[in-house]
Parts: sequence; C-alpha cells; structure tokens
Amino acid sequence: MVYGILACCCEENYRHNVRRSLNSIKNNFKIQKLINDYEKGIKIRLNYFMNDRLPYYYEPFVHNEYNKYAKTEIYDSKLDYEIRHYKPVNHFYIGRFIDWDSIRSYMFNHSNKMYTYCGLEPDLLNFDNLLDDFKITINKIEDLINKFSTILCGNWDASTDPEETKYDNMVNNLSIICDNDIHNRYVKEYTLRNEIEPKTFKKIFKCNRKINPKPYYEMKEYIKEYVLRKKKEMDNLLEEYF
Repeated sequence: MVYGILACCCEENYRHNVRRSLNSIKNNFKIQKLINDYEKGIKIRLNYFMNDRLPYYYEPFVHNEYNKYAKTEIYDSKLDYEIRHYKPVNHFYIGRFIDWDSIRSYMFNHSNKMYTYCGLEPDLLNFDNLLDDFKITINKIEDLINKFSTILCGNWDASTDPEETKYDNMVNNLSIICDNDIHNRYVKEYTLRNEIEPKTFKKIFKCNRKINPKPYYEMKEYIKEYVLRKKKEMDNLLEEYF
C-alpha cells in the first residue's frame, strides 16, 4: 500500500517536472522569437536604407534600361546622369527619408511587444522591470541606431572639436551638391567635404556651361569614394552587431 502511494507521488512529481520543463522551453522560445524578430526587422530596414539611398552616388545608372524603343545610355551614377541632364540632384537630408523614419518607428513600436510579454505598459519607466534578455536587446539596438546616426550626421557631443564635427557629417557634406544648384551650372567651382579634408574643384563647368571633363571626373570620384567609405563603416557596424 505504502509503495503504491509512493509510486503515485513519484509519477505525479515526474509529470509536474516535465510540464514545468516544457513550459520553460516554450517561454524561452517565445522570448527568443521576439528578440530575433526585432533584430531581423531592424537589420532589414537598415540594409534597405543603405541600398536605397547610397547607390545614387556610386552605382552605374542605366537610362532607358526598360524602354526597348529608346537608346540605352550608361552613366557612372544616377548623380552623374542628373548633372549631365540639368536635373535637380538628390537632396541628402535625413529628415525627408521615409525609410529612415521607418527604422526609428520600428525600433520603438516593436520593442513594445517585449513590455506586453512581461505584462507591462510600454513606458520607459517600466524598462528596469523587463526581462534581462529584453533589456540587453533594446539597449543593443538603440546603441546601433545611435552609431548609425553618428555616421550619417556626425558626433554632436559637446566635447567634440567643432571643426572635426563639421567635416565628419555625411548629411551636410552631400547636401552641398544640391544646395549649390549644381544642375544649373552657374557656379563654376565647388568646395566639397568628407571626413578627411575639404577639397575645392575649380572650373567644373566651362563658360558655355558645358562640363569640363577632368575636374568633373575628379569631383565625381571624390564623392564616390567618400560615400563608399561611409557605406563600409555601416556594413562593418551591422556585421559587428549581427
């Protein structure tokens, strides 16, 4: 009789442990899925931003590529095509990039799911009550986005040398091309900047507003090399975090 009772107790205890283990595995799976989905969504959006915005300055552009009735023309880049055809060039201003807004929106909105999982209101005041894995992930993604922003907009820390900050600002440096209405060709020389040093390109356009090949080519290469260096920084950043 006693042995029968003990056997039943042991069996019930075994079942309880199995259920608890299965629930633990199930919860860990849900937690990891929330984290993986969050990181994957951020990575996809950052890659999309880079591959949608930056190739404008360095990737060969084929005009009339899909028009079988028109002559196909190949240019060094979309920027090159627009300058040669007197078209307004792209204004590299982060405030007008919908895909950049979507990154920040996703970062905040999808972290809310982690609060909900923990039974908390999505509020910064509740951050310390999140699971440790969630806190680590949110901090990691926020740090990544901040570093991405620094590559784009420079480091605005008060301790930063103002001159260094002025040059290491991708948004400002690329906006110069647009701000000077380069497509109108009235300004004959341009002083551009990168993270290393500014450089003045003289006599880009002739008096008749025709392109002057040598300085124009040097300017294009300066811009292309700069953007590719910054893209490499972004690629390295994603590789480091993911």
